Amino acid sequence: MNTTLKMNATMNWNTIAKGTLVSGILDALAGIIVYFLMFGYNPIQVLQSITGGIQGPSAFQSGLIAAFAGLLLHFFIAFVCTILYYVAYTRLSFLRKNIFVNGLLFGATVWIVMNLIVIPHSNIPAQPFNATLTFISIIWHLFLVGLPIALITQKQFNTPEK
Repeated sequence: MNTTLKMNATMNWNTIAKGTLVSGILDALAGIIVYFLMFGYNPIQVLQSITGGIQGPSAFQSGLIAAFAGLLLHFFIAFVCTILYYVAYTRLSFLRKNIFVNGLLFGATVWIVMNLIVIPHSNIPAQPFNATLTFISIIWHLFLVGLPIALITQKQFNTPEK
């Protein structure tokens, strides 16, 4: 493993794109499935709710434009998460020790930041606490957001240079 040379290289945008797409798609699918099963929301409503973080409840009256904006916002957040992990991975050697555990911890961190900082400070109206939804969303962020980003990042640094 030639990590020293690669660690000093510039960011690999292909790796960032893969991490963004994989974690973004898995996270979106999980959200769409869970919110459909638990609340009967369709995919458009789930994406509109993301736009609601900026626009507020009126996002639900903005149709496909708000859904598309929510999709873009969702992937922007996945992009930021992927870059943050990628940069941390290149600078913090402990992240390279146990990729599985660190990926899960990163997923938990993403959930904490989004649900305890970002969403409460957004224009999304406060919702009553739902223990089932909280448990499920923590699990999906561990395995469908944090872990894929960590594994994709690690793969770049463990792949021989061509």
